Amino acid sequence: QMDFSTVSIIGWMYILFTIYRLMLTVYNLVYPFFLAEPRNLREVAGAKWAEHTPTFLP
Repeated sequence: QMDFSTVSIIGWMYILFTIYRLMLTVYNLVYPFFLAEPRNLREVAGAKWAEHTPTFLP
C-alpha cells in the first residue's frame, strides 16, 4: 500500500518535472540538427539580396 503524503506527491512532481525538462533540453539540441528539414533562406527571407556589413577587428 502506497502512502501519498504531501511530501511524496511534491517529490514525484519534482521528478516528473525534471524528466520533462531533461527531455525538452535533449529535443532542443537534437531537433535543429538531425530532425528538421532545411529551409530555403531565399524563400524564408522573401528577397534575393542581403546587406552585408563588414566587421572591422581592432
